[in-house]
Amino acid sequence: MPKLSRFFASIGVAQSKSTSFTSVSVIFDQMLPASRKRPAVCSMTTNCNDDETEAITSQHQRRRQQLTYRPLVIVIAGPTAVGKSDVAALLCSETFASSISRGHRLANAHYNEFNNNDDDDEDDEDYTSHSNSNEQCQTHHDILMRGNVISADSVQVYRNANIGSNKPTKREMEITPHHLIDIINIDIPGMYNAADWTEDACYVIRKLSPPPPPPLELDGDDNQRSDNDEGGDNNNIGDNKHDDVKVAAVQMRRKCIDGALEQQQSTAILPVVVGGTMMYLQWLVHGRPDAVRPTIDAVQRAADMIDAFRNTTTTTAGNTHGNEEDADVNNKVGMNDANEDHGDDFVILSAITKQDIASWDVASKFVKSLGPLFARRVTKLPGRDWYRLRRLLEVAYTMSSSKMAKEFESIGDGTSGMRMTVYEREKKILSNLTEEEAYTGLRTDSLSDLGYDVRCFFLCPADRMTHFHVVDDRCERMVMSGLLDETANMCISGALTTESQITRAIGYRQALQYLRREGARRNDIEALTAFMDEFMSATRQYAKKQMQWFRRDDEFAFIPIQMNDAKDIRVRNAANIIADLCQLRRDDFDMELRSSSTLRPSSDDADDFTNKRDEERQPSFSIQTKIDNERQGKTMKFFISKRIHLVHGMAEFTRILSEADRCTCLVQGSIEDEAM
Repeated sequence: MPKLSRFFASIGVAQSKSTSFTSVSVIFDQMLPASRKRPAVCSMTTNCNDDETEAITSQHQRRRQQLTYRPLVIVIAGPTAVGKSDVAALLCSETFASSISRGHRLANAHYNEFNNNDDDDEDDEDYTSHSNSNEQCQTHHDILMRGNVISADSVQVYRNANIGSNKPTKREMEITPHHLIDIINIDIPGMYNAADWTEDACYVIRKLSPPPPPPLELDGDDNQRSDNDEGGDNNNIGDNKHDDVKVAAVQMRRKCIDGALEQQQSTAILPVVVGGTMMYLQWLVHGRPDAVRPTIDAVQRAADMIDAFRNTTTTTAGNTHGNEEDADVNNKVGMNDANEDHGDDFVILSAITKQDIASWDVASKFVKSLGPLFARRVTKLPGRDWYRLRRLLEVAYTMSSSKMAKEFESIGDGTSGMRMTVYEREKKILSNLTEEEAYTGLRTDSLSDLGYDVRCFFLCPADRMTHFHVVDDRCERMVMSGLLDETANMCISGALTTESQITRAIGYRQALQYLRREGARRNDIEALTAFMDEFMSATRQYAKKQMQWFRRDDEFAFIPIQMNDAKDIRVRNAANIIADLCQLRRDDFDMELRSSSTLRPSSDDADDFTNKRDEERQPSFSIQTKIDNERQGKTMKFFISKRIHLVHGMAEFTRILSEADRCTCLVQGSIEDEAM
């Protein structure tokens, strides 16, 4: 592995040193042999008091964690049309995956050598010695690493939603195995959310690359991970195990997921998570949030309540994202980012009517009235975040139903304590609900918590103007490929109900509005043009939100993508940079993410490095990319969208106009000319 100084000096050129990867014959041991596990600390010692035992145990747990290799998981995010799928496919190739995994293993398998103190006991030295010899034995095996893609796209999970989600082709999935694609029917009732996806993603990752064992197994410890915890054959589904509907839905998905897993013949697989759905990746990387998981009844009741408030207006405000899971974006990036000029698109998409403001005021006042806990939470919501408001109602209704059920059980057949109505009892419960009962303030069960070394990357367009033109081109090609026809067929089949998440996805949402428009007439050039403008504008806005979101996530290393370069060049350059960063020691990678300095000193120049003043150090490569991306936002108000393929007067536009008329007839129930 070259020094970091040479690495960062080389990433600016067209080809980095990792271009000429070579196949590696090596099997990667992912956990230490059971025969070498350390015995329980002080298990045969009689003169250790409890405090000493706890201190020694904690020390050995930390050292065991250092000695245990944490398997690599790569996470790739980025705005739409930046080339995430192509970069992931290249990283999953045998050549890249083998080199990445071998380099990561060599740099991180004996991380303790760089961190253990000089006073390590002899037992640690023996343990390290065995680990070294164990790795040397592995080079005799001739097994190559491959990569598998785990999709993090909230629309690709649905069957038949192909064009609108830009799914990989059948040929692409034959070359690079994909998971969590086409696992749910569009017409299946209920919502597939971030919690469901995270459970499925962790299940797949554990199957592809088993995590290491717990840091230390103590006698009598009842906190050890079970097969269920590891996502084994028992199909752990968390708090929903008593919910028959949820169990059935999980079992149907797992059957499909297992079918894809069974096709994998290699025992050495590198998981590569790829997608742009922000809430999915937040849950996977940072863990599930602290709120109680809502029941199905609570979800439905909360949704009905919010619909009752919002049905008084026809606005689409607060719904500018590709999926309702991403409506949380407004809470994180802010609707009025002072560091970025939003331009005309933002004005168009976020124009909030006075009626919607009034609806929000009434709805938020109602949620505040539930109790002090909810009043505080509503007050902290920035803007009209309907998604978060609905989540508060879900928590309220879940907690109230749970507490009332317990009260009924304690009362039994008696009626002495049931003089209050259900409404009064619920109101009393919610008014007395505490923060500690409903929220913990912690996120849990991230991939890192499960024992993986997670390396996250964000493919960032170096030129946002050029990227937006690429986004426009992507939208045009999706319409030319049959987006309207696909949407019309799903609509007439009855799959696109008002509760369907597909109806809120960018592309499908605009297509449905066009196909269901009032006063539709044949050869309506103005309506088709308006549909294209809205579709392209919404997609650009979503791409901007993705960049804003991940700029504030310190776990993602930003990789600049030169959008003016030829596709194969920019894809390979991005893959090379990611490959090199994955082969760094974990602390070197963390320094690139968070430090004000790019370079980690070698032993020769450590003193000079330490003596440098902080203000003289240059921002890290990733941080500088974030800074450049944010600065470009101020110039985006000058962006001018223009269509290349679907221009009035061109043959392709005429073809699409005819197809649009046919699809409109199908959706509106008439194919007669006079009905138009």
